[in-house]
Amino acid sequence: MMLAVALSAPFAGGEVLEYRLEWLGMEVGTLTLRTEDQGDCWLFIMDSSTRGIGARLYPAKETLTSLVRKSDFQTLFFQKAGEKKKGATLEETLFDPETGEYYYKFFRDMNGPCVDTLSCIHFLRLPEAWNGPMPASYDRGKYYRLDIPKPVLETVRLGSRERRARRVTVRLAEEDRRPKKGRMTLWFSDDVRQLPLMLEFAIPLGTLKARLICE
Repeated sequence: MMLAVALSAPFAGGEVLEYRLEWLGMEVGTLTLRTEDQGDCWLFIMDSSTRGIGARLYPAKETLTSLVRKSDFQTLFFQKAGEKKKGATLEETLFDPETGEYYYKFFRDMNGPCVDTLSCIHFLRLPEAWNGPMPASYDRGKYYRLDIPKPVLETVRLGSRERRARRVTVRLAEEDRRPKKGRMTLWFSDDVRQLPLMLEFAIPLGTLKARLICE
């Protein structure tokens, strides 16, 4: 078991967070995070799409879906569906903690508990996330060690407002190697909700920011 988190989650079903995507200071698209209560599980959904100059440079729509068991925050199902220049894409992974296996193209052994690309964002909102060892992070059939330095308090500007936030930098590392991929920086509100106020993703041409505009 990873964590006992069912009663302490700072989010609830029906939470919808809307973001503006920015690249080099320009608005290039939108991103939405949604949470649904599925009884014993959380369903997290992230929808993103580019528009304007973003669509001309990198036309894409993508939906990430993550089904997470409430009792220990273990991912049970993860899906990545997208529409890009080259056509539609679909990746799905099923996890079975009871047998210790997961399926991505073929059956593989689980290397302990894990979060995925999407559920990691919500996992880091939990107070319990910082009380013990970090789980592994799953991405495209592989497990990575989460490398997360201590959060830093700073101020984030959202339009005309400023909010106090905890900046958390997430890096994925293969075992016994330096962090090498998947860098993501998150700014969480410094309050009980721990809202992800801003997300920053490393991309081939710099960074892509998602700035909260509606909660």
